[in-house]
Amino acid sequence: MRYLSMYRSEESATSADSIKISATYYTEHPLFSFLNALCCALHYVFIRYVPDLSYSKGYELRTAIVEFLKFREQHNARLHPSLHINKIEDIGVEEFRLFIDYLRRIGRSLYPAVRLRAALQKVAKNNDDGLPLLTIPGVGAKSDSPREPLALSTDQEFYSFMDKEVSRLIVKLLFRGKVKRAAPYSSQEIINIRDKLMSLEGEGSSAWTIDPVRAMRTLLDAGYPFGCSRPISDTLRNGLLRKKWVKRITSPEHFVLSCCLPYSYSQLRRRAPNCISYTDLMEKYYPTSEDHAALACFIQRLCGWNKESVLNLDKDRFLHPLSEVANSNVVMIVSEKRKSQSSAKRHESPKTVWATSTKKGPRSGYYLILMAKQLSEPLHEILQRSDGVPGDDVRRSSPFLCLAEDSSGWALSEPEPNIRIYSLNTTTYWNGGVAGFLERAQLYENGELIKSAIDLEGRLRVTWEYNDARNSKHPLSLIALKMGHNDIETTSTHYDSSGKAISDRKERFREIQEDVLVRFRDGKFQGTIASTGRPRPSDPTFRILTIIGHERALWACVDSSSPDFPGAEKLESGERCTKVDKCWGCKQIYLLGDSLPFLMERLSTLERAVEADDALYDECRDEISVLEYVLRNWGDETATTDALTYMRKYEALLPFDMKSLIPFVED
Repeated sequence: MRYLSMYRSEESATSADSIKISATYYTEHPLFSFLNALCCALHYVFIRYVPDLSYSKGYELRTAIVEFLKFREQHNARLHPSLHINKIEDIGVEEFRLFIDYLRRIGRSLYPAVRLRAALQKVAKNNDDGLPLLTIPGVGAKSDSPREPLALSTDQEFYSFMDKEVSRLIVKLLFRGKVKRAAPYSSQEIINIRDKLMSLEGEGSSAWTIDPVRAMRTLLDAGYPFGCSRPISDTLRNGLLRKKWVKRITSPEHFVLSCCLPYSYSQLRRRAPNCISYTDLMEKYYPTSEDHAALACFIQRLCGWNKESVLNLDKDRFLHPLSEVANSNVVMIVSEKRKSQSSAKRHESPKTVWATSTKKGPRSGYYLILMAKQLSEPLHEILQRSDGVPGDDVRRSSPFLCLAEDSSGWALSEPEPNIRIYSLNTTTYWNGGVAGFLERAQLYENGELIKSAIDLEGRLRVTWEYNDARNSKHPLSLIALKMGHNDIETTSTHYDSSGKAISDRKERFREIQEDVLVRFRDGKFQGTIASTGRPRPSDPTFRILTIIGHERALWACVDSSSPDFPGAEKLESGERCTKVDKCWGCKQIYLLGDSLPFLMERLSTLERAVEADDALYDECRDEISVLEYVLRNWGDETATTDALTYMRKYEALLPFDMKSLIPFVED
């Protein structure tokens, strides 16, 4: 551990932009000392990391070190010495979360935690001086405000719009089929129509309209829109404005353009104003960013995938091989997640994500992917014929292709047609497409209109998780598996911590607490309160739970292999329950004489919390009643006196959140 003795004589570091930053934590914190291993480690990190940062980021790191030292001082003052933070290895997930809570409590932003975490991890990875690579949680705005699922009414409106949108896109595909079977306009046919329109005097106009199906077939046969270069378009642009030129039109494609291009371009357009515009004609045949953005969002909602996984779909490899072998209406679709890979990996290591889907119906992920692929098919054909598209270009595999959105989109500025083809992977087209389809969808939530991709960002996946968990009743571990998370904590933090999910859990927890309270009051509590005159069970599954560093036991568990608290899962053979926070709802709890100070301190903690925040009363009311009942019926004044003496030795025995105690309990 060479890092402990390095850089002790250096009192400043120079940033990447050549500004010297003093290590003022020497003087800003009275307990900083090179006799302490944690201080040595933080100083080493500061000296090593600042040269890679701008001066502003260097100042942020210095501030982060000062704030962590202040937090550490408070942390060590209120806990047993065995739980103190005295060296860098003492910083774990729970300690770092306590640091984040400390920053929130004092009203500071979370940037010190962000900067300190980045410094600790990068210095440990990039240097070989013995600094351990810590496992500490990420910090960011997302953890401050978990994304909320869509309101039930909004989600229903979303599904309703999905059905309408799919029906509209089916019409687009049917239009394409009609174009394929249609006959283009002939030269003789357009000459007759041309003469009739041009014979109209002055500002006169005709009710005649061009047939969109035949017009599109005529343009496609002539190579439009991809066969029109800039010189050709300039010639047409000038010619269509002049009556003499238009009167001599014999080319069917020039006739169609003259009828469909804007008034400022064309003589015929002025005389046949009801003809479909060129832009609308192209959008009836080719997919737009709005079309594909709608489909991508529908797939997110149906499959529970995030945006990156949907956009990484391969048009030819989205079906799991086993689904192709099995003759079933239910298939497995797959994609990849390439974003947010583990920081320990220096190479791209995409993760496979999967979802099940039926094969039929507008509410099928498989069906929507096929639809996106079919919509993009004409554009894929152009890319396949183009030599200017690299083999690894994302457009070659993407099912979400669209035309460039340009007011003069009928003309090319370059000879290569592929420059007119984009995919939703281009941020501009994704944002514009989502905004466009949301404008048509008119989705309201709590009286506010959902307008942009930012308003919808991440919420479709959270909505899927919320509804799947509620409807399937599956445990969070299975939900995490479905979502492709390696760690259940990721699912809990980012997808199961929304206000709506927490509200549902509070309601269920309140019902559980009320049931426990009734059992206590009716004498039906299934746990056991021990006494000094009663021998403890001799069953090998009996466990006495003790907090690390304490002489007294917390309480005991009669049979840790058979928990029966509400929601408990059946354990495998040899597996034991470790959920200390669930003990009060389980009949296996066995209160000991040693438990008394912990129960008294727990009651005091809850009462203080309610006094500080009235909003906690409903959450804590039932647990307070149960604790009061147990303590009122303990019946041993001497034990109470001993418990008070034990409590005074420690500033705090139990955390407010009992779940955070699990790593510190042993038996």
